[in-house]
Amino acid sequence: MVPPPLNRALGFRSNLTAVCLLALAAFGCNGTDEAPAPPPPQPARRDAAAPAVAGTRVAQVYLPRWFNDDSLGLQGLERQLPAGENVARATLEALIQGPTGLERANNVQYALDRGTRILGLSLNDGTAVIELDSEGLDRIHGRPFSELAFWSLVFTMTEAPGIESVTLVKDGTPLAALGDPPFTLPTQASRSQAPPWVQPRAS
Repeated sequence: MVPPPLNRALGFRSNLTAVCLLALAAFGCNGTDEAPAPPPPQPARRDAAAPAVAGTRVAQVYLPRWFNDDSLGLQGLERQLPAGENVARATLEALIQGPTGLERANNVQYALDRGTRILGLSLNDGTAVIELDSEGLDRIHGRPFSELAFWSLVFTMTEAPGIESVTLVKDGTPLAALGDPPFTLPTQASRSQAPPWVQPRAS
C-alpha cells in the first residue's frame, strides 16, 4: 500500500502533466504562447517570355550556322530592335553585332566582323543600297562562307519593311565581287535569287 504523502505527490505530478499537455496542445510544442511562424514567401514565378518592350519591334537576323549534320547554312534568330524611322539601320547593326553567347555555343557564326562600319545606307525603290568599310569587307573570306555572309545580309535586310532587295556598293559603285577567293555578286540581290543551300532553316 502506497503511503499517503507519496500518494499525494503522485497525484500532484499527474495533474501537472495533464496541465502541460493541455498547454502544448493549445500553443504548440515549444511550450510558449507564440503562434508558429508563417512559411517564408515564395519568389514570384517568371514567365517564359519577357513581355514586349514599348517602342521596340521584333525582327529576325539571319546568321551562318554549323548544323548538326555538319552542313553550313543560315538560321533566323529573333532580335528586339528600336521601332522608328531608322529601322533599316537598326536591322543592319543587329546583324553586325552577331550571335549571343548562347547562340555561339550552338555553333552560330558571325556574318560580318563586329568592327564593320556602316558608311552608307539608303533606300531606292525597295532596294537597300549599302556601303560598308573596306576593312570589314576584307575580313570576309573563305568559300562557301563568303557567299553565306552576303546572303545573310540580303535575308536580314529584307526583313525590314519596304526592302525587297540589296545592292552592296563601294564609293557609290555596285561591288562586282566579294570575299577571298572572290565570288561574283548580283547587282541587285533578292531572296528569290539565293541558291537552295543557303535557304534559312530551323535546325
